[in-house]
Amino acid sequence: MLSYGKGDFMKKPKILMVFAFLFVIGGISISSFCIKDRKFAENENRYLAQVPDISISDILDCKFQDSLEEYLKDQICFRDSWITVKTFFEKASGDTDIGGAYLGKDGYDFEKITPDDVDDKLFTRNMNNVQTYFNNCKDIVGEDNLSFLLVPTSGYVLSDKLPKNAILFNQDSYIDKVKNSMSGFNFIDARDELKSHKDEDIYCERVFAPWPDMEKELRDNDIELYALESKDSIRNFNVLEDSAAVSIFPMFAP
Repeated sequence: MLSYGKGDFMKKPKILMVFAFLFVIGGISISSFCIKDRKFAENENRYLAQVPDISISDILDCKFQDSLEEYLKDQICFRDSWITVKTFFEKASGDTDIGGAYLGKDGYDFEKITPDDVDDKLFTRNMNNVQTYFNNCKDIVGEDNLSFLLVPTSGYVLSDKLPKNAILFNQDSYIDKVKNSMSGFNFIDARDELKSHKDEDIYCERVFAPWPDMEKELRDNDIELYALESKDSIRNFNVLEDSAAVSIFPMFAP
């Protein structure tokens, strides 16, 4: 006669849990390789990592392993659903610093750019490029016909909506540097104006004139030219400024 101790019955549920876990992990891994890779994540507004190239040098210095890890994280199946669930629980726990963004008051979200994110070398290089461009243009159109507008971020304008203990880089310092370096041109300082109208439904966004191949895609798919951040059609904007735009983000952040 066979007899079973209490420990034998306790082992079976544990074994079943292990097999269930392995089944789920294996299913997700297989599905991720079977599903076609995505190039762009609209929810995150960024390009996703693609299959990395293999080379002996990249393997030896671990670049390939790091790229492969990024690829697997970006191309996991149901990625958007996982992020939605993760964000839900983070919000429920009261976390206001999620995925490189601050969750502000009254439903406002702000891009998180801290002092550590600021690249002073990049700022100087971009500022020199802007000055060179304007100096070249003034010989063609005249200095009086050139204006420079540097738009501060939403975190600066709506600072009262930021969560407690939020840390952003000092925009006043950098905007003042730009203003001084562009003193020979018409510098439009929008800081006070935007703050005085911050309670109104006003927003400023970027839009780029598409290259011929992108223009063809837009026309073929009956898609109107749209703003980068909100994806709103440019028909919905009251003012359109044709300019050599320089965003505050690539200027100040790496």
